[in-house]
Amino acid sequence: MHRAKQELESKDVTLAIILSAVAVEGQMAYLFFKWKKIDNFTFDIAKQWEKDWTGMRSIANRLDKLSRFLTGINFDTFAQSRKALLQSALDASHYDSATSFRDFFQEQFFERRNKIVHYGEIDFQESDGKLSLTLASSLIGLLNAMDQQRIAKMDEKHRKALESPPMGAS
Repeated sequence: MHRAKQELESKDVTLAIILSAVAVEGQMAYLFFKWKKIDNFTFDIAKQWEKDWTGMRSIANRLDKLSRFLTGINFDTFAQSRKALLQSALDASHYDSATSFRDFFQEQFFERRNKIVHYGEIDFQESDGKLSLTLASSLIGLLNAMDQQRIAKMDEKHRKALESPPMGAS
């Protein structure tokens, strides 16, 4: 994200858009693999996780599956519960409340990146770069909230386990 900001300041809007999307996708992958390792790490199963992650082709699919994995609920439901984290992005982009959050980020953020990477479009304005950075920052904040919720769930499980030792343990 810092590099994306630097590129935007240097007026390289295209690179700022790409780097902001890479930052979000990197954070998503990091959280997926982090929690897979915490839940059940073996070297044999790690290859399967890679296949699972790459098998989730679309960003919308990854957002939903990651949200379900970390929080137990889909992306839109979690995003709605943490809407305050997204407010700057929603305000900056004139969000239509009839659109799901997942589709909104797919269309407003990742499709812009796709236009560059897949179709070679490079004619973006500074406002597009600023919006991409705002959307990326909001998404990373939401991903961090998912991570914090998963941490809290794990802590609660450990606390309960300590309070209720298994039968026969003294």
